[in-house]
Amino acid sequence: MSDSVLQDRRKLDFSKGLAAATGWHHSMDFPDGEHVEGYIPICVLRERYRDLSLPEDLSGRTALDIGAWDGWFSFEMERHGADVTAVDLAGVENFLHAHRRFSSAVKYVVADVYDPPSCEIGRFDYVLFLGVLYHLRHPLLALETVCALTRDMAVVDSFVVDEGERSRVAAPAPFMEFHETDELGGNRDNWFGPTVPCLMALCRSAGFARVEYVNTWHRHARVRCYRTWGPVPSFPCDPAPVLQDALNARDYGVNFRSRKEQYVTVWFTCAGEVRREDLRLPEEMPLGSHEVTLRQAGQNSSAVAFELVL
Repeated sequence: MSDSVLQDRRKLDFSKGLAAATGWHHSMDFPDGEHVEGYIPICVLRERYRDLSLPEDLSGRTALDIGAWDGWFSFEMERHGADVTAVDLAGVENFLHAHRRFSSAVKYVVADVYDPPSCEIGRFDYVLFLGVLYHLRHPLLALETVCALTRDMAVVDSFVVDEGERSRVAAPAPFMEFHETDELGGNRDNWFGPTVPCLMALCRSAGFARVEYVNTWHRHARVRCYRTWGPVPSFPCDPAPVLQDALNARDYGVNFRSRKEQYVTVWFTCAGEVRREDLRLPEEMPLGSHEVTLRQAGQNSSAVAFELVL
């Protein structure tokens, strides 16, 4: 990375702006008419909420806000009718203050981002994972956790390195910058800066069936991640493929260990050509499942194999 890029990275520090905003990250309008001006204005928060593409009426739906901070998005989803759970690494006094002022029923869980499955909080129709990913040392593991908690859609927001400087970060493949110390914004816990294609690839690899780019705002990209495939395209094989075998690709057995990185090879016969984009995995596959390889067994064979990482 060039010195000019590093200098630009170090300038991305909003701590002074946060301090000037009385220590609030999210602006708040309380029921008694009091307004607290945070680092992000109310008008911007509302615009960003519209970008999430959540239903207007969330009655009967569940929502999870991971890394809620002051909690504006948690309280806004509650205002739209959702049963909301907010998670953060430590109890944030601003959140607790706002919770009291709104007489909120949002459930507040203090936990590490990797812990919610063990907290037995269940799964949620909608999950927000905003501005957290690049603060984590294990981003793919965190995204697998997010995927496991999501029933319908998750929105992932992360700092990205390719807004406005694509010529400096152009590469033939998606990539992430690694910030060993405080290279990003002078902040010790800013670890990664993915490109937008890398962010989307990470979400797919974590187990989401499909990922849609939303937009990029102040060097933060937003993507919507779905657990379902949507409309199923017509398959090129007629008749339908026939499953022949499925084995653990490491030891050729039929058993898998949930806490190990495992691969399964699935063999099937098909009369026509199969492309990787034609494959649709079962939507309830285990956490992190994603097709990684598709190949024909032989030049004159109708057998096709693909491998999944579990």
